[in-house]
Amino acid sequence: MKPILFLCVLAASVVFPAAHPADAQSFTERDRRTEYSTVHAIQAELAPEVCSLAGFEQCDPIPVDVWTRAELRRWMIDNMERAFPEDEWLRLGRCLSEIGLSREGVNLQDEILDLFVSQAGAGYNASLGSYVSLLDVPSRMKSSSFRRMVIAHELTHAYQDQTVDMEAVHLADLSSLDRAFAHRAVFEGMASVVMYSLVQGVPLSDLPDVSAYMRDTFVRSPEDLSGADSEPPPHILVQHLFEPYVEGTSFVQHILQARPDRPLVSLLTRMPRSGEQILHPEKYLSWDLPTSIDLSRIRSVLRGDWQEFHQNEIGEQDLRLLFSLHGSTPEVAARAAAGWDGFSLIGFLDQNGSLALVGVSAWDSSEDAGEFSALFDGILSKLHGDGGYGLIRKDNRVSFAIGFGRDLTEKILNRK
Repeated sequence: MKPILFLCVLAASVVFPAAHPADAQSFTERDRRTEYSTVHAIQAELAPEVCSLAGFEQCDPIPVDVWTRAELRRWMIDNMERAFPEDEWLRLGRCLSEIGLSREGVNLQDEILDLFVSQAGAGYNASLGSYVSLLDVPSRMKSSSFRRMVIAHELTHAYQDQTVDMEAVHLADLSSLDRAFAHRAVFEGMASVVMYSLVQGVPLSDLPDVSAYMRDTFVRSPEDLSGADSEPPPHILVQHLFEPYVEGTSFVQHILQARPDRPLVSLLTRMPRSGEQILHPEKYLSWDLPTSIDLSRIRSVLRGDWQEFHQNEIGEQDLRLLFSLHGSTPEVAARAAAGWDGFSLIGFLDQNGSLALVGVSAWDSSEDAGEFSALFDGILSKLHGDGGYGLIRKDNRVSFAIGFGRDLTEKILNRK
């Protein structure tokens, strides 16, 4: 397994190439006090610089917690219900498997827990408002230079949290995979450019292309994150963990160049509304908003024995991944996903607990809709067979239904 470090505790995370977690060992109270003192001293040194670089108005001191990996796992398990109400990640995973974005039977909620705990090193915990440092990491990760990078990044998250309620943002984003990507890209992109600016002693405006370095350096393959006896984590989780750092840093640097007179923190007062605005910063600058898609009329078609299960929004970045997972080259996948202007889906359970799915996507043009439709139709046919789904394209919209049976599928699609 290629080494990676996730510095994350639920609400905020940062990723660096690193080594395998240290072997399990016992730690004394003296170890905890030493770790606390070291982290606290570096925080005190870096806090004024981080606050000034990003232009934060509020930069209150950040408490420090020192945990072991086992303590992190226990905390996450205790807080899973609050962090992911009503099993939203589990429900999302079932819906994504119907369109080929997740493996069937994979519990995304369990995968998140395992992925975070196994790779964690340190991070800002928005739920507790504290910096959490883990004791059981290799000693070379506790070097002064590495610590300074990590703490600068996480202090940025802490001050973001003092400007906007990050936990509230993340909870609201459970209903939109696309918006979650966009918001995390801003949080991580800001923290990354502040970190590199501080460590390299270069003004934000003079930084080289940090995203290029991050894309070359970061490990993003699920296979690199799996052990010898375990399945790799789902691609969709890995994408939403890594890509916000790369794409977010590129986005932030683009905005810094386009609007050099505005402080970095101003991004938090006008957060992007879609991943499309992250991938194409000019659409953020022109405030090109996605089309709002109303799926409420679907309910009038379905009888009372259908129970609503989960509703979400899929972004351009997710469609790129979808096409890549099903054989398209990166170039073809990017081209077929371009022109995205909105994508909503909603899942329903029948009386037997079987899942059925409806989705509608909007596109910038009928040509964009046609290119998407051709590839997506092929994926659905492979997954469900010719009689297991329906898909229609009308002008710049593409609608589909999966698992309702032929007659009901026709009624649903005609209704749309």
